[in-house]
Parts: sequence; structure tokens; C-alpha cells
Amino acid sequence: MIRKHPAARTLLCSALLLPFAAVATAQDDTPVVPEPPQMPDTPLNGDGSYTAQWSSPEFAQIAGMMSGTWKSNAPITEFASEDSTNTLITFTPVKMDAYPDAMYVEVAAEDTAYEPYYQAVLQFWKRGNTVHLRTLEAKEEARNGAMTGMWMYPGFFPGFRAEDFRGTLDMTMAPSGNGWTGKTSCAYPVNERGAVEMTSELRIEPGSLQVADRFFDASGALVSGPAAGTFYGFSKADHPFVSEQIIDGVWRITMLDLDEGKAIAALDKVGFRYWGYLQASDNPGYMFDSSELAGRDVLRFTAPGRLIEGLQPAIMGLQAGEWHRFIIRSDQGYKERPAAGGGIPAWSDLIFTFQTQYVEAPPPPPEPAEQGPTPEEGADDAEQAEDGSDE
Repeated sequence: MIRKHPAARTLLCSALLLPFAAVATAQDDTPVVPEPPQMPDTPLNGDGSYTAQWSSPEFAQIAGMMSGTWKSNAPITEFASEDSTNTLITFTPVKMDAYPDAMYVEVAAEDTAYEPYYQAVLQFWKRGNTVHLRTLEAKEEARNGAMTGMWMYPGFFPGFRAEDFRGTLDMTMAPSGNGWTGKTSCAYPVNERGAVEMTSELRIEPGSLQVADRFFDASGALVSGPAAGTFYGFSKADHPFVSEQIIDGVWRITMLDLDEGKAIAALDKVGFRYWGYLQASDNPGYMFDSSELAGRDVLRFTAPGRLIEGLQPAIMGLQAGEWHRFIIRSDQGYKERPAAGGGIPAWSDLIFTFQTQYVEAPPPPPEPAEQGPTPEEGADDAEQAEDGSDE
């Protein structure tokens, strides 16, 4: 777990309607004011919370124990990396019509939590009386970016389609003491750093989580993960992310807060790396634009810039080096206008990630020019010069 001919008939109909239109205009010259476009219903009309409706009491019990953020009891060496760091695992129930009884899991090094190295959807299911927990991973890695940090607002979790994910692992769950254990029934194929297969185990009970993802090479030798019979231990912890609602329809998640530089204010020169995603629509989680795409560059402007309405207040106060996520309801975004060459349909709720690159204060106003004597002062000086007096 740790890892997008009839035209002739139309003309005839139009010609037939023209006389009636002229009569209507002659009878009433009052201009017709079109109705303002109406925003469709959206999950972002709520507050982002979500209360899961589990189809089985066993699912509810396991999910209740797992939910929250867990921190490793000792540094862990991330697979495909030589670095050992404290690791954070966060689980939260999320609403997914395509996958009922689902949770979202996000795994990251504690000091770079804004860039998780594993994200997946976990789905409970049953065969007979046996509980299973399977992992579902996004087919397109870019969609992972739409999920980062969204456990803080599970009611706003992207409305992914079934075809956006593929199953990867499946664990059989069994009650054990006052908790549960889970284990893959076989090894699953992988292709990373010499490993060709992996197995996974977990143990969960109130206040304790143990995880063992083991990777093996073609000879069966352990490449990464804890030795057989041992686990990585985790305890409940606070997550460094902070969430807040900026204005109606705009939410901000602070993923890295440095608090050691100039905060963005009006007229500052600013630059951002950015990633933009669709929250729902016909292509949920789709990354419609990014400064990291070929031909793109850092977004540079004078604050608050010509950003969409909801982003203008959301960027104020940010500092260089910080990472933030913004959730923008459609009426604070592009409203009824499609954008990004059709990549953003009308009335799209949006998700953005911004990394602030720099914040530069505007130059100070020029010093006022030194003023010469007024006409009255000049006349007085001339009189004094004629009199030879010096008051």
C-alpha cells in the first residue's frame, strides 16, 4: 500500500417564424433580459465533509481503526530511494460512486508530505463472509495530483470513473484479538529496481498500525521491505497540512508553510509553478494545464493578477517556497464559460496546486523632486537684496 439536407428545413422554419417575431416586437418594445446562467448542483456546495455509509459492519470497524494519519515509529527507507525518513500514512473514507466502500490512502516522507510517493483507493469487498481489501491505482499518474491532500476535504474528492483505476493488490482480512490482520494470498508482479514481485501485510488495532510491503527479485531474495515476520510500526500523529475556507466557494490547503519570507500583497511581483485539475465533469482528475508541461513556464504576474475570481484572494499571504492546494467552485472559476481550449467545460469545479517561486515587493515610489522657492518667497528675497537687509 506504501506506493478525454436539414439546413434547408431550418431556413424554411426561420422564414415562417419571422412575421410572428415582427408582430411580437411591435406589440411589446420592452427589452427581454435573459435569465442569468444557473450554476448546476455540485458537491462543492457543501463543506467538504463526508460521512461514510458502509455496507458491512466489518468494513466500518476496520475503516474506523485505520482512519487518520500515522507516523512511522522509526525512519523507513523508501523503495526506489536510498534515503531513510519518517513516513506518514493517511487514510480517509471518500465518496466514490464508481467504488463504494472506499478509502483513500496517501503515503509520503514527513519532510516532503506535499509530494506523496504512493496514492491509491482502497475498497472493501466480501466473498461470502470473508472480508477483502483491494488497492486501486490511477491508470494515469497525472491523476494522482488531483488527489493529493484531498483527504482533508473527502466530500470534495474527485469524482473519478471506474475506468480511471486498475486493481493492483488484494488482501484477505481476518479478525485478530481486538483488531484485524490482512495479507495478500500470493505475490503480485512488479518491475522496480530489480524486484519482480511483491507481497503485502498489515495489522491494525486501535492506536497501532503495522505494515510490511516486501519486494523480491527473480531469485526470491528480498530487495526491499522488512524481513519475514517483522513489520514497520506506525502510531497516530498530527499531519502538517492545514486547511481553511478563504471565501464562499474557495478552500485552501497549506501543504508546506515556511513563514520566513515576504507574504504576497497587492502589487508584488510573484511567480508560481502550478498544476490544474478537473474535480468532476466527464473527465474527473484530468490535468488541464501545468507549468511543467512542454512549452510552459512559471506563471508570473503582479498580484493579484488576472486570475480567476476565486484564486485572487487565495494567493494573498503566500510566501516563496510554500506549497498550497486550492479548491475552486465553478462560480468562483470560469462559470458558464468553457476554457483551456475546451479542456475546462462550463461550470467546472477546479483543483489547483501552487508552489510559490518568488515574491518581490514593488519598487519604492520615487522621492519627491526638490521644490524651488515659491513666487512670494522669490519676491521677498529680491526685496531683501535691494535693501541690503537680513532679517
